[in-house]
Amino acid sequence: MNGFVELEELKILKQFVILNKLDLHGVQHKDVEQLVEDWVINQYNSNNIPCQIITGNSKQMQTIVIEVLERLEMHYQIGDFLGFNKGYIQVNK
Repeated sequence: MNGFVELEELKILKQFVILNKLDLHGVQHKDVEQLVEDWVINQYNSNNIPCQIITGNSKQMQTIVIEVLERLEMHYQIGDFLGFNKGYIQVNK
C-alpha cells in the first residue's frame, strides 16, 4: 500500500464515514424547515450524501425534518440501527 486511499476504497469508506452534519440544537422550530431544505439540497448537489441532521430528542424537530426529507423524496433513517441513539436522522439519498 502506498499510503494513499485509492478511489474505490474512498467510495467504500464514504458509506461508513459521515463527515457532513447539520446540528439543529439551538435552532428555533420556525427556522428549521427552510434551513434543512437548503442544507440538504446543497449536500445533494455537492455529492455529500450520506449526511446527518442532529435533531436531539425533540419529536417536533424530528417531525419537521422528516416532512422536509419526504417532500424532497430523500431516503433517511432515524438514529442508529440498534435504536440507542435516536437524536439524529441520517440522510441516505
